[in-house]
Amino acid sequence: MDKKKKTSSYFDPPPAQHSRFCDHPGCQGHGEFKAPKDRSRLNDYFWFCLDHVREYNLQWDYYKGLKDYEVEEERRKDTVWDRPSWPFGSKAQYKKFRASFDRKWAEFSQNFGIFEEDNQNSSYSSSTSSSPTTMDYQTVRALNTLGLTPPMDFESIKRHYKGLVKKFHPDLHGGDKDAEERFKSINEAFQTVKRAFDSI
Repeated sequence: MDKKKKTSSYFDPPPAQHSRFCDHPGCQGHGEFKAPKDRSRLNDYFWFCLDHVREYNLQWDYYKGLKDYEVEEERRKDTVWDRPSWPFGSKAQYKKFRASFDRKWAEFSQNFGIFEEDNQNSSYSSSTSSSPTTMDYQTVRALNTLGLTPPMDFESIKRHYKGLVKKFHPDLHGGDKDAEERFKSINEAFQTVKRAFDSI
């Protein structure tokens, strides 16, 4: 009967390791510990004994020979894992976009009369009112919060605001949080509308 030849080397004893000598000049110790040769060759190693690898590590400076701005550049690249990056945008671009949006929204809302109940029956006409000719989105929204629709003159807005303040003042509601929040939103909306009328 033929015996099967063993093909697995799983149970074999580990192969004898080739011992390296320490790369430090004049040292005959075993080179068991690796250390990179240079910052540009991090995968190329010196092999040292324990004493000499400690000595080498104390002297190792990854940023040696680099100027301050080069060190800062390396650190910045490390924060994004050395991947390319670019700015998301700037405030100038946002302001330009926002101004364009506000202008288009004002044109849209005035042309289609979205916020007006009935243009023909309105007691205020755009020719006689002292309201801004174009209102940005924030102003229209603030008027909405006050329960008003453009066009309106400032005196009417002010009268309506005073009535809302009397109605929702926190002292009249005994610390009701909803009334307090409503009061805050009314004040903020009035300040927004006031700024819009002041800028005319």
